[in-house]
Amino acid sequence: MKLGGKVEAADMRIAAGRDIAVVSNYENRENTNARGEPQKVSIRATNIFRKEGGKWKMISHHTDLLPHLAK
Repeated sequence: MKLGGKVEAADMRIAAGRDIAVVSNYENRENTNARGEPQKVSIRATNIFRKEGGKWKMISHHTDLLPHLAK
């Protein structure tokens, strides 16, 4: 997000228990590449939440490596 644009979650899957939940989905976004051109990006994401004091709090966020960084 610090690069600008917006992120949209797609194909969300949720597995929840009483006090822990795992959410997996794709994060679709558009970034600007090094040449200043828009570049669409779709990465897998996994988020883990724990219920604390009656509220769900994210305790982990993991995504795939962006394709242009996998050199």
